[in-house]
Amino acid sequence: MFLAYVWFHQGGGWQQNSRLDQVRALVGAGELRINDYLLYRPVTRDGELEIRRVALPEPVPSLESVPDPNSGDLSLHDGRVYPNKAPGISLLAAPAYGVVQAVGSRLGADPDAWRSLTVNAWLATALSVGLVGALGCLVFYRASRALFPEIGPLPQLAAAWTFGLGTMMFPFSTMLFDHVPVAILLLLAFTLLVRARDLSDADRRAGTLAFAGAGAAAGFAVVFNYSAGVAVPLLAAYAWRVGSPRLLASFAAGGIAPALVLASYHALCFGSPFALPHAYMAQTFRGRESWLGMFSLPDAMVAWKLLFSSHRGLFFTSPVLAAAALGIGRMFSRRETRDEAILCVAMIAIFLVVNAAFDRWHAGFTFGPRYLIPALPFLALGLAPAFERRPWVTTGLAVVSAAFMLLATAVNPQVPNPEKNPVRYLLRHFAGDRPQGPVSSNDLGVYEGRAYTIYAFGSERVRWNSFNAGEWVWPASRASLLPLLLVLGVGVAASLRISGRPQDSREIP
Repeated sequence: MFLAYVWFHQGGGWQQNSRLDQVRALVGAGELRINDYLLYRPVTRDGELEIRRVALPEPVPSLESVPDPNSGDLSLHDGRVYPNKAPGISLLAAPAYGVVQAVGSRLGADPDAWRSLTVNAWLATALSVGLVGALGCLVFYRASRALFPEIGPLPQLAAAWTFGLGTMMFPFSTMLFDHVPVAILLLLAFTLLVRARDLSDADRRAGTLAFAGAGAAAGFAVVFNYSAGVAVPLLAAYAWRVGSPRLLASFAAGGIAPALVLASYHALCFGSPFALPHAYMAQTFRGRESWLGMFSLPDAMVAWKLLFSSHRGLFFTSPVLAAAALGIGRMFSRRETRDEAILCVAMIAIFLVVNAAFDRWHAGFTFGPRYLIPALPFLALGLAPAFERRPWVTTGLAVVSAAFMLLATAVNPQVPNPEKNPVRYLLRHFAGDRPQGPVSSNDLGVYEGRAYTIYAFGSERVRWNSFNAGEWVWPASRASLLPLLLVLGVGVAASLRISGRPQDSREIP
C-alpha cells in the first residue's frame, strides 16, 4: 500500500500549499506564521527562468492585499498569516520534510528552486500522509478480525486491500490533506476500544492503556480537523458502554495531550486557546448567516448527492461500499457486535449530516465526497462479510471501485467542481484528450496559486508539477502505471494465496 501511495505526486492546490508553507516555516525558521513562504516570483538566472521566494512585509494589512499568493486557504491575525486549518498536517509532515530537505542540502540543492520544492513536497507527503494511510490498512485489517473472528483471513485481507485501493483512501493518501489521518485515527480509537472490550478483568493495566490510547487517538484526530470533534462523543459513549467509569476516565485522560497541543497552537497564533483560525480567514469563505461562517441546517438533497449522484456520490465512485451494508447488517444481527454496529452507523450518519450542513459541501476541486472520508472505515468494515457471503459480486464491485480510484489518482484527484461527472472527465483525459499527456494532469505547482503565473503552459516545469514515479522512464505515458500495477498484482495475489493456506492453532498476537 505504501508503494501505491508513494508512486504519485499530485502537484499543488490551495489546501496542500498552505500546509506546505507552514511545514517549510517550521523547518526553516521554527515559526508557525507563513508570511515568508506565500509568494514566489520569476527571476532569470544564467539565462534560465527560475523562481524566488519573496517575504511579505509586516504587518500584513489584509489577505486581499497579498499579491497572488500560492494559496487562498489563509487566516490573518495581528498582521501574521497562517493556514485556515487545524495544525495536525503541518506537525505531521514537518519531521519528514526536515529530513528530506537536509538530504537535499547535502547534495547541494536549493530548497527554493522549483525542482526541490516539488520533490520535497512529494516525499514529505508520502512519508507523512502516505505512511499513515498504509499503516491504516493494517489497523483496518485488525479491526475487521476483531469484529468478525469467525471469518477466515482470505475475505479479511480482500476487505483490507479493497479499503486501501477501492475507496477514496487511495487518491487522498497521495496528497497533503487531513482526511486520511483523521479517518485512521478514529479507526485506531475504535479498534483499541474493541480489543479492550475483549480483555479479561484481570488485565486491568492493558485495558487502561487501551482506553487511554483510544482517547489520545480521538483527540489527535481533532488536531488534524476540527470536524472530527463530532465523532469524539460517539466514541466516548461506546467507551462507556463497553468499559467502566474508571476506563472511561482513562479515555478522557488520553485526550489531554491533544487538547494541550490545540490550545497552545491557538494561543500562539491567534491570541487565545479558544480562538479558531476560521474566525480570521478571508471573507470570501464566510457566509453572512451561517454558523462559524460555514454551517446551516442539513439539506436532504445535498445528502442524497453525497451518496448517489455522479457529481459527488460515494456509492457512484466506490460501488463496492454498497456491498458493505451486508456486513453492517450482520453486525446488527449478532448480539455481541450490536453496539459496534450502532457506532459504525452513527459515525457514518454524523459525518453525512455535517457535510450536508456545510455551505461548501461539494469540497471544490475534488474526486468524490472527500469530507466523508473520516467515516469510510466504519462503512468499509462491512466488507469482510460481503466477501465471504457474496464473493463474486463483491469482487466485481471491488474491481470497478479500484479502477475508478486508480483513474482518479493517476490523472488528477482535484477534478474541477463544474464537472458533474468526474469519472467521464477523467476518462477523457486518460484517453488522450489533453496536449500534455493522459496522466498527472494537474498543472498547478506547490509554489503558485494559479497555473501559468510563473512558467508557460507546456513547459518542462509545468509538466513536472505533478507526476508519478513511472514517468521517470515513460514521461506523460499510460505505460508509467505498468510497474505499479505489476507489483500490486503480484503482492495482492501472493498475500491472498498465503492467507488461503490452512492456519495452525496459534493466534497471531
